[in-house]
Amino acid sequence: MKNSNVPFRPHKVAMIIILSSIWSCSQVEFAPIDLDEAPQIIDLSQPDTNPIASEAFKMSESQISHDQELTSDNSIQIMFQAKNILDDSYLNDLTADQISLMEDKTTISKFEVVSNAENYKNSVDIIFGVDVTGSMTPSIEAAKVRLLNFIDSSRSKGYHTRMCLITFGDYTVQNCDRFYDNNPQDPSTLKEVEELKSEITKLKALKGTQDPGGYDLAENPMQALIDASNAPWGNKSQKFLILMTDADFLYSPSKQGTIGSNAPTFEKVIKSINQSQMKVFAVTPDLNGYSKNFNVYINGKLKTYPSIVEESAGEHFLFNDLISGVITLDTVLDKILTQVKTSYQLSYVIDEYSDLDPTLPLNKRDIKLAPSSLLPNSDQISFTVSQTTSTHPDGIAKLKKSFKLTGKEIKTESIKVRINGVNVTTGWEVSDGYLVFKKAPKSGSKIQVTYVYKNIADALLFKPIYLEANTNLNQIAIYINGIKAKSGDIVFKLSEDGRWIIDISPDSLNDKKFKIEEQGQALVTIYKVKTI
Repeated sequence: MKNSNVPFRPHKVAMIIILSSIWSCSQVEFAPIDLDEAPQIIDLSQPDTNPIASEAFKMSESQISHDQELTSDNSIQIMFQAKNILDDSYLNDLTADQISLMEDKTTISKFEVVSNAENYKNSVDIIFGVDVTGSMTPSIEAAKVRLLNFIDSSRSKGYHTRMCLITFGDYTVQNCDRFYDNNPQDPSTLKEVEELKSEITKLKALKGTQDPGGYDLAENPMQALIDASNAPWGNKSQKFLILMTDADFLYSPSKQGTIGSNAPTFEKVIKSINQSQMKVFAVTPDLNGYSKNFNVYINGKLKTYPSIVEESAGEHFLFNDLISGVITLDTVLDKILTQVKTSYQLSYVIDEYSDLDPTLPLNKRDIKLAPSSLLPNSDQISFTVSQTTSTHPDGIAKLKKSFKLTGKEIKTESIKVRINGVNVTTGWEVSDGYLVFKKAPKSGSKIQVTYVYKNIADALLFKPIYLEANTNLNQIAIYINGIKAKSGDIVFKLSEDGRWIIDISPDSLNDKKFKIEEQGQALVTIYKVKTI
């Protein structure tokens, strides 16, 4: 939604006023003070002239890991939950003989079933889908705090998560082209966690000509959902999308807004959910399509679709409840972890049954899962399948040659490739953000890639710099790598607790006078100076 030259939207204005008062961390932007006229430091060599704040934003190598698929037998994995429909409680003590499994009229008698409450082996993939249009301005800073807490909370609870960010307005602004590994059992993943936090720290609501919201009231979160469905999810990961927006959504053919036919059909949205098998946890207004069935006329006929939450076996949360503090993102995390902990993973090998065709693709397999007669009160128990995967979803064992690195520009000369811990300098190239091998790495190989982003803003690891609320901005001087900052180099913001937040202007990051690339960092030093 644009913040200028737009029709008057009374309900949006009311929302902004309310959000400004109840968010625990709202953002206020100010024009920079005239740093050209700011007092000079009298003598930096004096012992009592110490910086009041200093932070080094270092240029860092980015790291990403990929696993080559195993090309053993064609194995099917089914993730499901068992619930008592009378009291809505989950079953955590199922045994294999209490489960009936069939594929294409063939009884599957040999399968393994593991309760995640007892032994959870797989990671959880989570995408944060965030609306970054102008109307989110009062809430985006608080959203960032909650997302950062969410990342730390999942790690402290001992869960192996991989996380990614996708942002949107009338179109997808930033896509999820890689997941950041957050494994509390592997200290080396802290590097990826810091990168993810840096991405979250940079998050902001876009304004003016940069606002991706168009001139209509609704946004395009459904396209972001479709784009998220095509993210590089882990083969065995449970998949979750946390979708956050304060607006309605555009769709074809009835509500296309300013983007016209680029608005997706709801049928395409449902198809994307089913193909990706991700669960959508929607933090949105209470609207049809988000939390309730969605009705649309197509060629004069009424068509009813389940909501994105129902279709994906996810959950809905009111956006207003999040901003008012009734719920937090920890509430959403707990719901996700409940689904993880109450899930079962069942697996069997197709090749062990002569009546089954191991070359058949997964979407052509007729798999039926149900309580067996040995389960007490089986007529009161429902099984809900959240994910079905195969080691060979296309029915053909193919080793991958191409692995996604990033959608951002990188320095080709900075790329380092290791396979199973061994440096590999030949036999690969980088094309359009993909690492492409001439010969596919062996089955089960672990591929690790490090590289440096070409854009300095992408390569720097950011964190907020705070000054106390009583700091006189007319009596400070700011230096970047020892060079005095001028007007336009620095942006001042106000945090929710009244402290000043210091940011470097994006244009200044590429200013060669600060020698950021040469020194490998942006050292921001703030001095309190005396007026001459």
